Amino acid sequence: MATIRRLWAEGAITWTHHAQVRLVERNLDMLDVAHCLRYGRLTTTTHPGRAWRYAVDGTTVDRQPMRCVVEIVGNLVIVTVIA
Repeated sequence: MATIRRLWAEGAITWTHHAQVRLVERNLDMLDVAHCLRYGRLTTTTHPGRAWRYAVDGTTVDRQPMRCVVEIVGNLVIVTVIA
């Protein structure tokens, strides 16, 4: 989590197209993602392809449950957001 939080704070972030679409579909914004990554906890890891994926469970700014799935490939890659 320390690396995820550091990369977010540094602005070393890349968004997948999928994550951008899901953000809009689920009525979320970057503040919600920031809150989830800042205060959430790492719950699962998987290795489905080229990099490890980390699921961070937390809440939106409005305290609604959400999950961010990220990869670390130099930058922090936001793969998807789930609410």
